[in-house]
Amino acid sequence: KCLVNFSAISNILDRTASDCSAPLAALVGNVICCPQVRSLLHIFQGNYSIGTSLLVLEDPAANDCFSDIISILSGRGANSTIPAICSVKPSNLTGGSCPVKDVATFEKLVNTSKLLDACSTVDPLKECCRPVCQPAIIDAAVHLSSGGSSSLASANVLGGLSQIDILNDCKGVVYAWLSRNLLADAANTAFRNLYGCKVNK
Repeated sequence: KCLVNFSAISNILDRTASDCSAPLAALVGNVICCPQVRSLLHIFQGNYSIGTSLLVLEDPAANDCFSDIISILSGRGANSTIPAICSVKPSNLTGGSCPVKDVATFEKLVNTSKLLDACSTVDPLKECCRPVCQPAIIDAAVHLSSGGSSSLASANVLGGLSQIDILNDCKGVVYAWLSRNLLADAANTAFRNLYGCKVNK
């Protein structure tokens, strides 16, 4: 169903299945399993988009691929209720309400060299105390959410939940772009370290 080469991210799938093994997933969901699941979805999205002009999946492909990812993980010993445990769904792969979903517009609006510099390696200790990558991701997401006008976005971010939703969806697009430009293992380490900061707080 899902037209993608899963072997390219086989290591990440193995790591996720191990971190979300059937008996443990519900107990260690927020700390171990779910951060890894989110990282896997970002990396999958980035890999899927290589060779295309988009950073997201269309709805039908997202449904098929999400279903295949969960099946592959279950086949490797992961808990089959990961979507419920981690509150993830196919729309996590679509870019949702973010107005920018293609590579060309992304690279026009975002300072990509600054983003890569900040996020290519994430120091787990420094990042939690003095974040470097997190602000770079938020800055990029703000630019995407406003079509490039950061002052407008800053004003609108306070304007209600929908703006927060847009910003979160745009952060997903930023993660996908990073995944496309980093090796899978490097991206996974960076994303895990970022999620680790959130869990530790």
